[in-house]
Amino acid sequence: MRSLTRGVAARGMLAALAALGACYRPSIASCQYACDNEACPSGLTCRAGLCVANVGDSCATGIDASDRDASDRDALTPDSLNPPGCAWGYPASNIDQCRFTGPVGDWIVTTGATFDTDSPGASRDYPLAQAIHVVLESGDQPVVVVFVHQLQVQAAATLTVTGSRPLLIYADDAAIIAGAIDFSAASSTCPSPARSANPGAPGAGGGGGGGGAGGSFGLIAQFSTVAGAVGGDGGDLGGGKGGRAGNPEIDVALVPILPGCPGAAGGTGNTATGGSGGLGGGALQISTRGALMVSGQIRASGAGGVGSTATAPGAGGGGSGGAILLEGLTVTLASGAFLCANGGGGGASGASTSGEPGHCAATTAKGAISSGGSGGDGEATEFSAVVGQPGQAGFGGGGGGGGVGVIHINGTPTLDGGASPRP
Repeated sequence: MRSLTRGVAARGMLAALAALGACYRPSIASCQYACDNEACPSGLTCRAGLCVANVGDSCATGIDASDRDASDRDALTPDSLNPPGCAWGYPASNIDQCRFTGPVGDWIVTTGATFDTDSPGASRDYPLAQAIHVVLESGDQPVVVVFVHQLQVQAAATLTVTGSRPLLIYADDAAIIAGAIDFSAASSTCPSPARSANPGAPGAGGGGGGGGAGGSFGLIAQFSTVAGAVGGDGGDLGGGKGGRAGNPEIDVALVPILPGCPGAAGGTGNTATGGSGGLGGGALQISTRGALMVSGQIRASGAGGVGSTATAPGAGGGGSGGAILLEGLTVTLASGAFLCANGGGGGASGASTSGEPGHCAATTAKGAISSGGSGGDGEATEFSAVVGQPGQAGFGGGGGGGGVGVIHINGTPTLDGGASPRP
């Protein structure tokens, strides 16, 4: 059996707590062990790949499910035995910090580091293994929680995050982002069917394939219902229609927190495969008991769509931006700092050229340019996503630009820096 959290309290500690009285029931909590084809510890049942306390539990809010009765909740976190990280004054979004025994160590990035949410802890030796937890949020979506005393990303350092699972960083003291956290181009599967971009239709009778639509996530009110953009139609009689974009997300509180959507692939043309869609931005939450200070950048933008290698297939659409959720007693975005979850540009047909990845600025990512069918620009704060151009004679359509993601801030914010889209 594989321990995923590596933060389970030692048996001796559990025994000591048990001796304090019946108000605490020592147990191995839900969501701490994977169970692909393996038995769970006594009292737990395998569900959605993780061991849970009861078949009906979903681990939705981190305390084995928000619908547990009060006595069960008190048994897990009695007032006299609250874990060190529990007295925050507010419950962290998505996964309650009281679900854990407390913070372990600091996470300090001095130069550069990579953290893979699909294989947490495997990239480098920080954060401490005992601080890493894999749990389920609502909808049985696995997320990675890293619970530390303090998070620091020092100036000139970049923490690169990869993987399909959202990353939730809890800091019991403070979080200081002077360098950069980059969780861009991480999502290859759209977590919401309604947001999914549609691929370009294949060309027929020598017509070009349609361009793939850009990925969708957030909504900028001034652009009405616009999110990711439509792919361009394929050229010539029999050209495939460009893919249609998905619907933008209306609930922007990021509960549950989910990544952005990739762009869709271009349609085939003359049996040749269309370009693939750009990856969507990842999902990052930083919650702290005290101050959260950003003087650098936090990035969760989408990648550019890939161009088609042959002339007839359509190009891929740009990926949408992802999710950034910040919360703390105070949240400060200093002058010169920037938060970004912009869409990527669409690819071009017949040019093997990809669109630009989403910028970490208020500027738009440009679609790739070709004489056959250019890609559309990605969405940013002041610019809507642009549709892919229709293919010229014998060419596929260009990929549509990707839509923005969602940035949300809970707490008392001081916003002297910039953000695209705006929180």
